[in-house]
Amino acid sequence: MITIRRFLAYTVDYIVTIGLFTVLSTQLGGIEKYGLWSMFHFVALVVTYFALLYRTLGYSVGEKLFKLRVHPLDSEHKGIELSGAIFRGVGMSLYTFAPILALVALLPPKRSVADRVSNTELKTLEL
Repeated sequence: MITIRRFLAYTVDYIVTIGLFTVLSTQLGGIEKYGLWSMFHFVALVVTYFALLYRTLGYSVGEKLFKLRVHPLDSEHKGIELSGAIFRGVGMSLYTFAPILALVALLPPKRSVADRVSNTELKTLEL
């Protein structure tokens, strides 16, 4: 069940970042102007999106909708640090270039590439 919620939460976050990227690239003159650099801008936007949300709110928009929370492996109640949030953003942006990496979450520890890179785990919120 958490795997489906994880996928849906990532889909919501991806739609939000695509929307932000579209608005920002339009304001900066369009994707055609920057070519390959636009992919670097997209990765930077994804990393910034996750780092800012994890450090300020403790969750992303998709995780809030599906009642999920990211925790460091060593602690249950504190949020992830800035370095963990940045590594998690990098891990999430890898799905853009190699979507097959999302299937890693189905392996026995049930942790995604982003979880493994940032040394975190995704848990459901207790109601």
